[in-house]
Amino acid sequence: MKTRASIFTLIFLGLFVSTIWAQPNKEADDIKNTLTVIFDLSKADDFEGAAKYIVYSGDDNARKFVDTYNYKVRREAKDVKRITKKIKALLDITDKYNFIDFKNETRDANKIYIQMVNFVSSGQQLTTKFEFLKVGDKYLLLSVK
Repeated sequence: MKTRASIFTLIFLGLFVSTIWAQPNKEADDIKNTLTVIFDLSKADDFEGAAKYIVYSGDDNARKFVDTYNYKVRREAKDVKRITKKIKALLDITDKYNFIDFKNETRDANKIYIQMVNFVSSGQQLTTKFEFLKVGDKYLLLSVK
């Protein structure tokens, strides 16, 4: 009987540990997938599509950090274009990119997810920081640094 209890305990602990361990990998994978979509939309100059993946950080405090940009609003379209053109420029000047480091930090009571990306061209590397917020069940781009 003790052997059976020990086996169940080990199985339970194994499942618990694997669940905890898998969570950061799922977050990283979701963010990499989102960033790949943003890269594709930026390369295609699909500003309206990209707006759905960028968290609103304008003057409307009711929407700030909880909504995406509305591309149909002129001021918001300008912000989306600035961000996506910056990303497109990075992609245009490099041959390839690699996701290199993923971490998160808390800032102003918000959990910020950080994905570092190396853009490689002719042996030179440009490391860029992409910050994300989780809004609902989606990870939205907060900034490119």
